[in-house]
Order: sequence, then structure tokens, then C-alpha cells
Amino acid sequence: MGRNEQIVRDAYARCRSGDFEAKWDIVADDVTWTSSGASNRIATAGEWRGANGVYAYFTALFHEWQILAFDVVEMIGHDDRRFFARVALELCHNGTGARVKMEKVDALTMEDGKCTSFSETFDAAPVERAARVR
Repeated sequence: MGRNEQIVRDAYARCRSGDFEAKWDIVADDVTWTSSGASNRIATAGEWRGANGVYAYFTALFHEWQILAFDVVEMIGHDDRRFFARVALELCHNGTGARVKMEKVDALTMEDGKCTSFSETFDAAPVERAARVR
């Protein structure tokens, strides 16, 4: 296992235990972070740039949602640089109390121990329903 793969696996393991600050340790200063959905419907949707952008993403995420379960179902790496993780989640919306179970796919690019790009892809419809977005 390469150095970057170990860093990614460790960060996901920490997230699984509820330590989402693990992401801060591996984010490059100039990271590009994207998330599915329309930004007028999901607070975390769209593109976030830099470490401050990622901080804003997580601030929006935890303002709206509680993460009840976070399990990496599968992880694939290529050349110790590109990684894909299929993640099963259970979320609870802080405003409505509605729960949603979903899967997402994360695509990461790692360079010298830091994540330079991150993209999460998921079906936004169940998330919108739980938040009662019309």
C-alpha cells in the first residue's frame, strides 16, 4: 500500500468513528471540492475552493445534517494518486428530523500526502426530500 493510499484510508477510518476533522489533515491549500445537487436546494452543493472553502462546506453540512452512519463499502486506488470510495451514509436533517439512507461515490486526487481535488456524487432527490425542499 502506498503512502497516499494509507493517508486516505486512515482519514476515512477516522471519519467512520465520527472524527470528520480528519479531512483537514489531508486537504491541500488549493483543493477543489465539489458536491452533487443544486446550490439553491442543498447547502453543500456546488464547488468549494481552498481550505477555507472546505471549512465552509463542512460548516454548512453540520448546520443542516447529523451523520448517523458513515461506512466505506469499497475503495479503489490507482497509482497511489487517484482514489474512489463508495460510502454508505445515514443522515438526519437538523430542521425536519427526517432521516435518509444513501450511498455516494467520492473521487479524490492525492499529491504528496494532500488531497488536491475531491468530488462526491450522489442522488440528490432523497436528500432534498428529507430536507423538505420543494
